[in-house]
Amino acid sequence: MKKWTTVLCVLLVVMLLASTAMAQDGKPKGKQISWLEWFVTGTEWVAWVLMVLSFVSTALIIQMFMQIRRPLIMPPHVELQVKQMLEAKQFRELLAFTQGDPSLLSIIMNRALREAPNGYGAMEHEMETALQEQSTKLNLKPEILSILGNTGPLIGLLGTVLGIIKAFAEIVKVGSIPNPGDLAGSIGMALVATFWGLTVAIPSLVVYSIIKNRIELYTNEAVCIGRECLAGLRLGPKARSKSRDGVEAEANVSA
Repeated sequence: MKKWTTVLCVLLVVMLLASTAMAQDGKPKGKQISWLEWFVTGTEWVAWVLMVLSFVSTALIIQMFMQIRRPLIMPPHVELQVKQMLEAKQFRELLAFTQGDPSLLSIIMNRALREAPNGYGAMEHEMETALQEQSTKLNLKPEILSILGNTGPLIGLLGTVLGIIKAFAEIVKVGSIPNPGDLAGSIGMALVATFWGLTVAIPSLVVYSIIKNRIELYTNEAVCIGRECLAGLRLGPKARSKSRDGVEAEANVSA
């Protein structure tokens, strides 16, 4: 809250300086400056840093929207295949299938089934552990977006402060209220830095929330389906099955 209060105060000061400068002379003088020159070629190093961060965040956003999707994380055919193999008691085939499939459900089911010799409780615990590990991996790139979204406005604020300092330096240099044209460059730099900071922050934070919700949805679905599959094992009190490594395991599954 304090951070945004500081940002608003600085912006108010910049707007006050801008309005004062414009009030000194109603007729603009000097050469016309294009939008490209204002926002790109005529900017300071802070704006260039923010432009690079903007490109990085855009690349991450595109990559995450391509990777964090249901067909890749929780494909429907995998759930169907796992349930069919469990019903047919094809445990060796199921271990081989989940070992080669990269989806979230296959990973946690493979880890759980490998704990079959240790009982249902060990299988459920291993599933939870695998789910936490995969959730951490999925959240790595969204966390980078969160960092960019929170630091972008602060870097923009740095450029805003530098622009205000330059504007005040012009006033001190002249010794009185300077010509509006002398202040326009510094004030423009301050506003452009704020603009680029917001272009980094707004998309990054919005997409971060969307991707975070997607990951939470998929992980919750995976653990629910996994528990349903484990609870559906009705192998009898001491039915035996063979693991993928050929090790005979007792499955004591309570109702």
